[in-house]
Amino acid sequence: MTHRGMALIGGCALALSLVIGCSAKPGTVGASSSAPSSASSSASSNRSAGDVIEAMTKAVQQASSVRVSQVRSSTTGSSASAPTSASASAAGAASVASDAVSVVSEGALSGSNYSSDLSLAAGSQVNILEVDNKTYLQANDAYWASAGLSEDLRKSLVGKWVSTQGMIDEATLAKLQPSAVIAEQLSDIAGQGFRKVETATENGREVYRLKSGSDAEVVIDAATMLPRHVKVSARAFPTDLSEWNAVAPKAAPADSQVVKLG
Repeated sequence: MTHRGMALIGGCALALSLVIGCSAKPGTVGASSSAPSSASSSASSNRSAGDVIEAMTKAVQQASSVRVSQVRSSTTGSSASAPTSASASAAGAASVASDAVSVVSEGALSGSNYSSDLSLAAGSQVNILEVDNKTYLQANDAYWASAGLSEDLRKSLVGKWVSTQGMIDEATLAKLQPSAVIAEQLSDIAGQGFRKVETATENGREVYRLKSGSDAEVVIDAATMLPRHVKVSARAFPTDLSEWNAVAPKAAPADSQVVKLG
């Protein structure tokens, strides 16, 4: 059963690639637990895109935690609209492309403490928790059924956390870390060639909005210089970022809620 579980998590990795791509290299983005120094609360329209991106990068590197959300709404299209990083698995991508796919990861940018909630094709839900170098997985009945588990075994697992170090491969875990998502976003922004900077007010806060000739856009809080929204032309789905330096540490599930496999 452990082997089948690994295969299904591999399917999760494919769905994840549709949302965030696969080019990010795992690493630590937040080098300090302290909040970044605040920038001026008044956005200046005279700042260049390069200056704004440099200040944003410094603020992100000082951040300690974040919540990232990437959602693709249900469509009737094919996998052709998916990022090129998924092209190697076109058949699997096509099956996911007709359903809503979302990944929400939040936690420490050190990579040592975070959670990821995945909504995948055909109603599968998977939650992953990383605490003190231990990985826990929780999934709904649709997920365990797709893994080929018997009904009795599925009933014993639903609502429980599964603990086994062999259940999830390291490459998939690396993609789920908030730090990996942020590193990829910074790389995307740096390579987009933003030239235009606009100032605006969103929800009562001043923001910088970077735009390119395509539909690429980055929205940055002018007071903290931390990004709130990233959409680049190379990726099909935008990323929303929130709760910078404010994500509470994750706790391991109680022993009574953990089922050990493998």
